[in-house]
Amino acid sequence: MKQTLTLTLLVLFTLGGLAQKPQKDIRIFHQKRLDRHLATERKQAFDDEKASYRANTMEDKQVRQVTYTRPGKLKSAQVGFVEQMDSLIDYAWDEQQMKFYLDYKEWFEYDSLGRNTRNTYQAAESDTTFPDYGGMDEIVWDANDRIVEEIGWNWMDSTGFEKEYWGQYEYDANGNMLIEYSQNWDNIMQSWFPYSTDTSTYDGLNNRIEEVSYYYDTVMKVWDPSYRTAWQFDSVGKRTLKTNYSWIVDSISTWKPNWRYEYFYDQNGRDTTTIDAWWNGASWEKSSKDVTGYNANGARNFHGNYYWDGESQWIGSYKYEYTLDGNDLVTDEIEYSWDNLKNDWYIRSKGTFSRDGTGNILQMAYFRYDTTQMAYIDDWQDNYVWDISVAWADIAMPIGFAEEQEEGEEDNIFTIVSKILGWSYLEYDTTTMAWDTLELEYFYYSPFEGAPLDPIVCNADFSFQPEEGDPQKITFMDESASDASSWYWTFGDGTTSAMQNPMHTYLLPGTYKVSLSTTDATGECSNTLVKQIKVGNTPCTAEFSMTVDTAGQIITLTNLSQGTNLLYSWSFGDGEVSKAMSPRHTYQFAGSYEVTLTVQRDSTCMDRYSMNTRVGTAICRAEFDVFVDSATNTASFSAQNQNPANVYRWEFGDGSIAKTADVTKIFTHPGFYSARLTVSNNTAACVNSQKATILIGSRSPGGQADFIYVSGEGNIVQFSNRSLGESLTYVWDFNDGNTSKEMHPENEFAVPGYYNVCLTVATADGRQNTYCEKIFAGTETTDHCLAQFDYQLSENQLSIACLDRSLGSPDKWNWTYNEAGATTEQNPSWTTSTPAYVKVHQTIMNSSNNCRDDAFALVNMGEDGKLKAGIGYLVDTTNKKADTYPVDFIGVSLGDAGKLKWDFGDGTTDSTSNSPQHVYSTPGVYNVCLTITNTTTGEEDTSCETVTVGGGATSSRNLNAFEVGLKSYPNPFSENTRIEIQLISESDIDLSVYDLMGRKVKSIARENREAGIHTFDFSGSELEAGNYYLILKTENGAARSVMSIVK
Repeated sequence: MKQTLTLTLLVLFTLGGLAQKPQKDIRIFHQKRLDRHLATERKQAFDDEKASYRANTMEDKQVRQVTYTRPGKLKSAQVGFVEQMDSLIDYAWDEQQMKFYLDYKEWFEYDSLGRNTRNTYQAAESDTTFPDYGGMDEIVWDANDRIVEEIGWNWMDSTGFEKEYWGQYEYDANGNMLIEYSQNWDNIMQSWFPYSTDTSTYDGLNNRIEEVSYYYDTVMKVWDPSYRTAWQFDSVGKRTLKTNYSWIVDSISTWKPNWRYEYFYDQNGRDTTTIDAWWNGASWEKSSKDVTGYNANGARNFHGNYYWDGESQWIGSYKYEYTLDGNDLVTDEIEYSWDNLKNDWYIRSKGTFSRDGTGNILQMAYFRYDTTQMAYIDDWQDNYVWDISVAWADIAMPIGFAEEQEEGEEDNIFTIVSKILGWSYLEYDTTTMAWDTLELEYFYYSPFEGAPLDPIVCNADFSFQPEEGDPQKITFMDESASDASSWYWTFGDGTTSAMQNPMHTYLLPGTYKVSLSTTDATGECSNTLVKQIKVGNTPCTAEFSMTVDTAGQIITLTNLSQGTNLLYSWSFGDGEVSKAMSPRHTYQFAGSYEVTLTVQRDSTCMDRYSMNTRVGTAICRAEFDVFVDSATNTASFSAQNQNPANVYRWEFGDGSIAKTADVTKIFTHPGFYSARLTVSNNTAACVNSQKATILIGSRSPGGQADFIYVSGEGNIVQFSNRSLGESLTYVWDFNDGNTSKEMHPENEFAVPGYYNVCLTVATADGRQNTYCEKIFAGTETTDHCLAQFDYQLSENQLSIACLDRSLGSPDKWNWTYNEAGATTEQNPSWTTSTPAYVKVHQTIMNSSNNCRDDAFALVNMGEDGKLKAGIGYLVDTTNKKADTYPVDFIGVSLGDAGKLKWDFGDGTTDSTSNSPQHVYSTPGVYNVCLTITNTTTGEEDTSCETVTVGGGATSSRNLNAFEVGLKSYPNPFSENTRIEIQLISESDIDLSVYDLMGRKVKSIARENREAGIHTFDFSGSELEAGNYYLILKTENGAARSVMSIVK
């Protein structure tokens, strides 16, 4: 006779309790953990053991969701807990040994707020050994009590715990999960590799309307679409349609429909019918139907499933009829199946549920219906033991006990009201006519000793109202959450306020970005809200709405602008532009972008409106909040989407940097400063930046240059001054040789293309400020190249990885790193052994239309940070005109260079552009210097470069691989090697050897060579063992290879 369980189990448990709402059968928790970690064959054995009774009760679906989500930034728990669930132990019956053996154990850990932070489990397949297998989950929470990271470990007998998976999660401001990103551990390479990404999109009612799954192709290094689910809802948020798709790769790779589900409701909003259908390649064909019935109180008392016969009618499959008690909880459940021969229902089983006075189930007993004897036969039962003195809602417990409820299911079968102590599973042995206990499970608790606090909520919000008769006088009303105790307003015109409900008068009508930042009394909670408001009456107003196809990286724009005879100029934030009224745009790269619409009505009105969007699978997001204390010139910055796997880098207008998600900075002077946050995730291979201009204290006495523009027909661009300051003078540099001193100039560019336009404003006492922006003049960007790249630094800031983001479909790339370290990779990386400022130069080319472009960046790799000037330049070696030697210069400074001065080394200067072209009249070697000044702090810095023009001049532009050949053999070598170069045309050359820090250690040749192949013998006997760069500079640029010396 096998063992039986009685109520004496109570003595095996400690008393106590914790917190949560009524939940499903506790066994589902560790079953799901096993499903996650067990190998297929082990999991199948475990599933088969319980399949006979789990299928009948449907308790897998009877789950209520418990969330910790809170609005705003929190430093508190949701509720105060009494106890915490520490562990559970499961015993199974061994048929051969005729005894119970330890089958499963799990331990739970929590933080001081009662949030589950670690779960460790071990399990066995038999009584021979324990454990046979096991695992561990580590959970990381953010300040909003949401899970942002989860790391899974597998138990290995030989080595212990080994990493298995790593999940990262991102949410929107409403707590909706936007991205679920997972990685798996490569035990051979000892590194993480991307595995899958799920992205979700929500409507204005926080209904999820789309989820797209991607899997990472480790060979091609790209994300491949896999599955897609789309939902539709009615006007009150009721789901009406769900459609599943698979990604089909063929000549027109696209989403193929698989299944869809239609949902129908009664007049009380309860779901009554769900019809699913499958896609046959041309149309939808019905498959099955679920029908749910309710009693007068709205409690479920019927559930039926039917299948479509393929022609004209629904055929029965199975159904459940429920008997409810006075509390609408199930007391009896009868299952029927359809008999196709008799064309009628027949009984399969019956379940009875006995409960205590609080609603906890004491016993679930199931009976098979014997159609021969026309009687019910004992089958199996579950028995539960409770401590009714402690509520289930007062217990801190693992997250696995808070699974989401299956859509459309009602939980009126299994309820948990009190603290559960134990559970047993019994089967009826028809041979011995007795109940056999096959599984026992015990739950252990201890008092909760955390320190939960009341939630702190400081979400910013406001409304505004123009004054009657004076529409440019606006009253702003704070509507922020209750814990907000300090306020910081920026009105979009260079003015601020620290009042709770300020009144502000705008000098000019138009569209302004108004921001409100709030913080609580402790400074632990902060939030920022930005709204665009329309002020006064103008003959033109820009506005639009946007829909986003996240998976396809497509945005569709609807123009809502007001005014007649308008010109439209769209900028999509990636360098692409459009003049269409309501365009549709596809992004090449996943990420966050600012979409801008500028409208113009002849010469009388110009207005701009912008929105941020996010497309693709990238999980890096750089939005941030900032709160300014004007009295102390202190600003508190906080990244909105914080993730322990991200690397954060702040760059401020005074040149300083910071490397944490939250930063408090004291500025030395009041005035305007830029603040840029770059968020990168090396494992996810993503990077995103966001820049904002903030006003610390009052505006500095000098002007603040700014402008907007509209690109019209015939390469004509109309500019509208938006500078701040009084009695200003204006100098425009259009980057095409043209300049203007008008306030709102117009410029006709000779050829379409990208131009770096700069506006310099000056006050009456000579204070200058310069603002530059890259614009596109023309209609289509298709045949134009635009070099641009992002970069991400390692956590110690000593390694850099560049990510190409260029436009124009380039097929060739060249990069240099501090004038050395050249490579033709599309996405190169470098490492420095010591902190340094490095200059990165990118050259791109499209060999089909021969367009090419260059981009420069000065990067602070590990230095403390300060205002830093830098110079890039391109010598035009193709110019054949006598006595003209043009050079294009590019300022690549770090910090706010409000004032700049170029000294070209020939007695001439320029102070109007950070990208001037200077034409030298005679060949020679010139010392070119750029001096930049932060007009707010007064700090300045100078950088100088030696530039050779004329005969034998070289350019900092890189050679592409098809223009030159450069190699050495043997390589590696110990003493001697032979270097071979191949030139496509006659050229002066400079062939030298550099160390990895970019220092020249040996000059090999400086001479003129004809087109063809040339060889040089080189001895490395004087050099130490290691890697060296072999650099070839010609009249067309530079190329690099790596030589290795071994000793």
